[in-house]
Amino acid sequence: MTAVEKGKQDIIEIGRRLHRRGYVAASAGNFSIKLDEDRILITPTGLCKGYLTPDQIVTVDMGGKKRGGAFAPSSELPTHLKVYSLRKDVRGIVHAHPPVSTAFGVAGIPLDQDMLPEAILTLGSIPLARYRTPSTQELAETTSKFLRDCDAVLMSNHGAITVGPDIYDAYFKMETFEHFALITLLTRFLGEANVLSKEEVGVLRRLRGKDQSS
Repeated sequence: MTAVEKGKQDIIEIGRRLHRRGYVAASAGNFSIKLDEDRILITPTGLCKGYLTPDQIVTVDMGGKKRGGAFAPSSELPTHLKVYSLRKDVRGIVHAHPPVSTAFGVAGIPLDQDMLPEAILTLGSIPLARYRTPSTQELAETTSKFLRDCDAVLMSNHGAITVGPDIYDAYFKMETFEHFALITLLTRFLGEANVLSKEEVGVLRRLRGKDQSS
């Protein structure tokens, strides 16, 4: 199996997982894999991501020019290209609309309380990016600015985006993102959150940095 064939199968599998969990609906969401320094596989626009086939996955170069595939690439391609150009360690990007996380973004409530070690270790900080019109260069600039130093961003009125060294890592970060959002929501119903101390958070962030450098 070639790298392109495997990449397409990975994108199809991620689409199934996201759709099955309800993180994407209808034709929403987009995700990609950076194959090498000038080739990216990305989901097509206008199709349900839970039922993709290999011929529907689009190949583009780092200039955004289509190199293969029967459909047009995601309209959010500018954001993917910008992130890949800024983060040489990133090889997978997932943008989805997990309901709980997205609800926090729509409400303008950041997911910034340090109360769950797993979220800190996996995601680091989660900034809330201001709303920008989807599919625009303005959105790409705003989102990528945060992703210079973070692996997860909550997008106002738009969903969430996660990145990683491969698409599975980015996907699992999305799972952690939504799980943390759900716990945050339940905590608000139960009462005051038991937030970790600065010292405890510092230890976790150092551990996260050590894991990423190893």
